[in-house]
Amino acid sequence: MATDRTDDERRLVESVCNPDQVYLRNHEGCPHCWRGVTGRTVIAEVISPDARFFQLYREKGRIEARTYWHRELGGMTRNQHLLGKINSGQVDPLAAHYISPVDEDSYTLLH
Repeated sequence: MATDRTDDERRLVESVCNPDQVYLRNHEGCPHCWRGVTGRTVIAEVISPDARFFQLYREKGRIEARTYWHRELGGMTRNQHLLGKINSGQVDPLAAHYISPVDEDSYTLLH
């Protein structure tokens, strides 16, 4: 990981990503990009709820229902989708963190 990052940025990336596979944006750019950006990509999650999901949502709330969807229905969170793109070198984790926190699942899923 680049040495010009703050300690907080370094800790964040190292705590949720595979640092050996992460590429960070070069703000100076290169002959192939404009200031380190070559395009955009979609980060999403699709929920296909069942009756139990809705029951949990009504009775216990969003976090309980989301955790059920993730664990029991095999749902992929937008955070997991994002981390996959970060760890494949497609997305800069620090740029992504401003839009969708890279540690989001740590506080939106029950442990």
